[in-house]
Amino acid sequence: MGSYYVQTQQFGKALYFIKEAREFENIEANIQSEQQRKLLALNREVQSYNEKNLSLKDIESKQNIFFVLIGGIILLLIITLWLYFFNHRREDFLKSTEIKQKILALQLNPAFIFNMLVGIRGIIEHGRTEEASQYLTGFAKLIRVILVSPQYNYQFIDKEIDVLNNYLELQKIRFADLLTYDIQVDTSFDSSRIGMPSFLCHPLLENFFNSIASKNDKPLHVSVNFQQGNGNMLASIKISLDKEIYDKNPGSPWLEELKPVLELIKEKIIIIQKSKKTSKTIYKTEEIVENGNYNLIMHIYAPVSTEMKSEAS
Repeated sequence: MGSYYVQTQQFGKALYFIKEAREFENIEANIQSEQQRKLLALNREVQSYNEKNLSLKDIESKQNIFFVLIGGIILLLIITLWLYFFNHRREDFLKSTEIKQKILALQLNPAFIFNMLVGIRGIIEHGRTEEASQYLTGFAKLIRVILVSPQYNYQFIDKEIDVLNNYLELQKIRFADLLTYDIQVDTSFDSSRIGMPSFLCHPLLENFFNSIASKNDKPLHVSVNFQQGNGNMLASIKISLDKEIYDKNPGSPWLEELKPVLELIKEKIIIIQKSKKTSKTIYKTEEIVENGNYNLIMHIYAPVSTEMKSEAS
């Protein structure tokens, strides 16, 4: 329109339309500029969002890796602890089995079995058949208990006393009635409900009898006493010999031979208590010479059990 008015020499109108056209162009340019500005701002927002999203994903990825590492470390620790306790229990089981086998070997000493059978044969040869029958029954019962005992850590006190009585009665045959004994139990013990470590005294007595059997021709006395103290049991074994026998065997040979057996009993008690480290004294020994007698005294501190339903029969 501006060109038309210029050609027709209507310059006023031409100038007006030219101004209007320029204003329109300016408005259109401003609109486009505003749109471009908004588009750039939107692009910046999108870019910023993408950067934040990537940063969050990177953080999340790092967190996932961290948690996986922590989980792996925890799992490794659990497996390590499980293996440690498994091996620890396995070692205890193997150690316990080894100790039980050694104690069983002491109890089933060939010399003891041979001497018992020879003694019973002597009774039969002297025509004491009824007495021989009683001793054979007691011997068979003792062998059965010896073979079964390693299955249990504890035995009822009254049953343990019965077995000990039976054992010492058989030993009286071996020593041709030179042996006398007495067994005393603290009345505070409920012997039919409380358990004590099975075959606690037998290995010591058997070891001693094997050591003295060929050297003794004098009377000897064995006194066994079970007392209660601080929730545990104190088993005291006192063996009294004629001093003449001690004089012929100076240097405490029996005590030295008994120490390995005492150590076996100590290890057994420690395993029963499920503690490898204990500050308590498990055993102590004394030797006293008085009134013409040599007295060997052994004190054993042992745990007791009140949960005996499945531990002994």
